[in-house]
Amino acid sequence: MMEEQWKKMVDFENEYEISSRGKICSIEREVLIVKNFGQTKIKKLVESKMISVSKTSQGSKATLFKDGNKKLISVARMMLLTFNPPSKKNAVVMFEDGDIHNVTLENCRWGTKSEVNENIRLSRGREFYSYPYIHLLTRRYKDGTISQKYYRTFCKHPFTGKILFVGNYKDEVQAVNAQDSFLAKLEKYTPRKYSVRYVDDSVELTDGCKWVPGFENLYEVHPVDGVFRCAGYSLNKEGKKLDYNRTNVFKYDRYCNLVKMDGSVVRKSRKSIMAELFVDNPKGYTRILHKNKDVNDCSIDNLEWVDDETYWYNVGKPNKGTKTAGIVYDSNTRYYKVMHNRKYVKSFWTQEEAIEFKNKLKNGEI
Repeated sequence: MMEEQWKKMVDFENEYEISSRGKICSIEREVLIVKNFGQTKIKKLVESKMISVSKTSQGSKATLFKDGNKKLISVARMMLLTFNPPSKKNAVVMFEDGDIHNVTLENCRWGTKSEVNENIRLSRGREFYSYPYIHLLTRRYKDGTISQKYYRTFCKHPFTGKILFVGNYKDEVQAVNAQDSFLAKLEKYTPRKYSVRYVDDSVELTDGCKWVPGFENLYEVHPVDGVFRCAGYSLNKEGKKLDYNRTNVFKYDRYCNLVKMDGSVVRKSRKSIMAELFVDNPKGYTRILHKNKDVNDCSIDNLEWVDDETYWYNVGKPNKGTKTAGIVYDSNTRYYKVMHNRKYVKSFWTQEEAIEFKNKLKNGEI
């Protein structure tokens, strides 16, 4: 064992010393004492004495004073900062024997947060078994002897990637077998939206319908009836054939997941599919508006392509002062402000001038 060494503590050089064994001693010094609300000032010589160190659940702590302020410090960290400053900023204190109250320079060293978490996990009796997603858990008595030992088993879903709990088993072989059987069940009953699609050769485009762009031979659109999934089939892991019947995919929802040939899923709205195929868009607008403001009514006559200003004017709250998209009346300055693409452009005294300027902006004349 190394001899005990003493050094002046970091940040408390004039007040305290700390030893290589975690002991703290105050330095003999003069202290200015103020009394009677600052009217009386007395200098007093404070003798050197040992500072008590308390053991807490977070390690050994000590209360120190500097310039009349009280500060609670970690003894192990202050000892390492004094004798062995860290090379990295985010370094944390590690204990070789795992005892956070054994504060000696031989037992303490600098480490990373990942090392600390690993030590905490091992000290609680939890160890990772070599087989994936199987944890060996142990419970101990106060004297350290093992009271209970079991294998907590999990399984990773092959398609969603979620970690699913399988069960707790006393035997190692039982845990491995349970995990394998659970994984086999997941692979056997493959969800249809994650399986590869196959097209039936006898399927043809229905009269009056069009193919959904990017989903040819898979989904077709009728201008009145809506979007339908064509008849086809898919194969599960065992090679069993799962047939698909022609069904309306937007029967209850305004949004739906469309499955491609490779099994990937694309989420699309009913109004976007109908508008892209059956509603004219000569100006190349990007917004689709419901004329009667009924979002469930996705008929062709109710859909139209509009610009951003018209869309947000109808979808959001209309301006009560002007009742015109893109024109806002400012009651403070009494100006009519013209907004384009949600940005301020210009102000006018009259609403007619603002509307005329706004129309020129839409038509590209300005």
